[in-house]
Amino acid sequence: MNRSSWLRFAIVAAMLALIGVAHAKESRVPRVALFFLNEGECGAVEIREGLRALGYQEGRNIEIQCHHANGNFSGGPAVMQAISRTKPDVIVARGHSMVEVAMAAERSIPIVGIASGDPVAAGWAKTLARPGGNFTGVTYFALELYAKRLEYLKALIPNLKRVGLLTQSSLSRSLTETYIRVSREAAGKLGIKVVLYDANDPAGIERAYEAMARDKIPAVMVLGYSLFFEETHLVASMATMHGVPTMHFLHGFPTMGGLIGYGPDYLALQRRLAVYIDRILRGAKPADIPIEQPRDFKLAVNLGVARDLGIEVPQSIIVRADRVIE
Repeated sequence: MNRSSWLRFAIVAAMLALIGVAHAKESRVPRVALFFLNEGECGAVEIREGLRALGYQEGRNIEIQCHHANGNFSGGPAVMQAISRTKPDVIVARGHSMVEVAMAAERSIPIVGIASGDPVAAGWAKTLARPGGNFTGVTYFALELYAKRLEYLKALIPNLKRVGLLTQSSLSRSLTETYIRVSREAAGKLGIKVVLYDANDPAGIERAYEAMARDKIPAVMVLGYSLFFEETHLVASMATMHGVPTMHFLHGFPTMGGLIGYGPDYLALQRRLAVYIDRILRGAKPADIPIEQPRDFKLAVNLGVARDLGIEVPQSIIVRADRVIE
């Protein structure tokens, strides 16, 4: 083979190699890593449904792998390090505490999540409108939300002077500090004293309600932690058993036997994460995707539970409620 033939051969081979690389890139299935606290969350029904609605089919044009800390928050960093080594296209962290762990370990791979705290104050974003880093998603943090929950409790119990706060300190310390600070600030404006009760597992929830009953706490506000989301039924049963009027951050709380709930539609927020995942997989940078805040908050109240507790629900709450359970 003469020199010109070798040159033509080399050019053709190079072109075929480039076409092969391009085809490999085009056919590569994007990978999404779910990073959750508990194995039970791995179903991620709302996130998967949201992705299917956008045209994604697992095993065909998207790969979803779930990683969890087996319920042990302290084991989260090791799990996150393992995720980083696999180099997924997007990491999805559900819950403020898990986002905190993810952001402490990874500042290059895009991270999408739901934050119940302030992502700007946490250092994850420069502003909500232009995050500027590798995190984006949804936050429902607002001082007004805590104030409104306390206002509803005070409307139910007009002479309310003390409120128990149910916390889960085994998770993010900074989140707990934020929750306590904003709750105390909102309560102070209403002339209410905050009393802290901590629970880090189901047995802890039972002990906390026993303590509240002994302390004759007139009402309790359940803060937005994963444990209290997963154990909503238990919280409702303990509140009923010990006769402690309870405001839950989950608006569906009254459908599970609780008194009153006020908050965003958490299932809708989880489905919304699929839109963020899609935008990033299509080439958008998390630094440029605004962090959203929900505009609508739902109120629900259970009149049957109120009657059992000897509480007369004012018309102002009934009219405002999105759902009233008789």
